[in-house]
Amino acid sequence: MKKRWICLFVENETGVLARISGIFSGKSYNLDSLTVGITEDKTISRMTISLTSDDKTFHASVIDYSPATVLIESIQTENRNNALIFLLEKCYANRI
Repeated sequence: MKKRWICLFVENETGVLARISGIFSGKSYNLDSLTVGITEDKTISRMTISLTSDDKTFHASVIDYSPATVLIESIQTENRNNALIFLLEKCYANRI
């Protein structure tokens, strides 16, 4: 079992916290902590989630999308998550 921290930048809209926590409760994850804070951009919030899990339960999938946003659940090994973050930062530098 490994301690994991997931950092998300989300649109600052009503219901986002409930949607994100619902993703984890639907997968029966027990969150150790969930913190939400402001960023320099008032339309974006930063969520930091702490949980304990093994590598076998981690995978990635698109949960929800709209013309303005995409919600990706990325639950993989640390190296694969970092590679995905790098790719998204490279392709969407103005949004991440």
